Amino acid sequence: MEIHRSRVVNFLDNQLLDSIRQIMREETADIKEDISVLKEDISVLKEDVSGLKEDVFGLKHDVNNLKEDMSVMKTDMSDLKNDVDGLKSQVGENTIILRALEENKDIQKAQMDKILNDIAELKGGRSRLLELEDEFIEHTHQIIIETSKPQSKAG
Repeated sequence: MEIHRSRVVNFLDNQLLDSIRQIMREETADIKEDISVLKEDISVLKEDVSGLKEDVFGLKHDVNNLKEDMSVMKTDMSDLKNDVDGLKSQVGENTIILRALEENKDIQKAQMDKILNDIAELKGGRSRLLELEDEFIEHTHQIIIETSKPQSKAG
């Protein structure tokens, strides 16, 4: 009986082991499938990461180019600032010259107005002179000499 029992236990143990193996196969099949899906996902992620690395490298390159451009722009801005400072000085000098010229223009205008008035007076005087000259040329005198007896002082 003991042998039989041992065989039954052995048989049951084998049955149990077979059942466990079957369950393990079924469960590991799902796990294997999950692992396979995870491997595919990891492969896709690796590709994405590789693409991201390329993008980051491109961005680093772009940032370096921007830094160089900014450096050039800073130099250009500094040059422009120096140019503007020079222009401010020149504009200040030009403003002083223009104000002096404007004052001189006003003085010259006043002098020109005086000259024009003097010319007008001279023309007016010349016109009067010509009138008088015309009157003088056509002017005649008549001289009348009258004689009479001399009068005495006494009486």
